Amino acid sequence: MDEEYIHQGTITNEVISKWAYDENMLLLEQDEDLVAGDREFFPALFDAIEDPTCPKGDYILSILDFYLMFQILKGGPEAINVVEEAISYCNKSTIHKVHKLKELLESRIRFKKGVGKVDKVIALEMGQILLNGICRSADISVVNDTKNTWVVELSVPPMHRHKERIFINKETGNFEFKVSYSGGWL
Repeated sequence: MDEEYIHQGTITNEVISKWAYDENMLLLEQDEDLVAGDREFFPALFDAIEDPTCPKGDYILSILDFYLMFQILKGGPEAINVVEEAISYCNKSTIHKVHKLKELLESRIRFKKGVGKVDKVIALEMGQILLNGICRSADISVVNDTKNTWVVELSVPPMHRHKERIFINKETGNFEFKVSYSGGWL
């Protein structure tokens, strides 16, 4: 087996394309998904997942899923434009899993815009679609129900130390996202 190596220099769409097919190439020693997951690299990323022979195709799909999920969860109004741009790439695809990503992204946009009145069933659906994705499946539950808010939590087994929550306004469907860090919520 060849040795892994870390790319030196600026990361471009050309570098992303090379990385997608080179199993030994790393973009960074750690958290390379945070570098690769960027709107700037949509052309190379979507080209790679369109090719069934791409060795990092599923990894790239998960990178896109997480990047776009956090655009919706934490991004401002521009986030919808970013996700719509990704959907335009999905529309050109012939790959089933890319069409599944498109459906997920369309649902996330619908929830980002606000869906009006939210009951417990819709709150759980929002939790599933907004907090889980194509490449992540964790426990989702309603952990609090107040007069105005549903609190839906993602809790990652086996230790359930990593938790994420969305606080959903029952009247508008608008939500706020928070992550648990060392016992506090950010």
